[in-house]
Amino acid sequence: MNPQVAFDIAAAGSIALPCIVAGTAILLPRPKSVTLKVLSAIVAGWVTAVAFTLFVYNPAGIAAELAAGVDSPEVRFDNNTVAATILSGWICPAMAVAAVLVVRTMLRKPRASPEA
Repeated sequence: MNPQVAFDIAAAGSIALPCIVAGTAILLPRPKSVTLKVLSAIVAGWVTAVAFTLFVYNPAGIAAELAAGVDSPEVRFDNNTVAATILSGWICPAMAVAAVLVVRTMLRKPRASPEA
């Protein structure tokens, strides 16, 4: 596989995978508390984002820049990308959790109101 194509897939995955993990985690039956579900889903997505950046995105970026002949490709894909993900990696999972909760609320049947 071409290193640039692998990096493009990794770049898309760095956004999609944490959102998928968080969106799936919010649908799990445990914990029962909605607050704990939301927090644990966002943390799961955040951890996924950090790990993906560290182990997939950075090496794919270095390989793509080496194949392109860029001098010192490690400069762009170093600990600064991981630090940025640590600080802001929770935002996409939080939006995914909010979207799943909104869609789930809209799809639920309205409960019959008690007749007086």
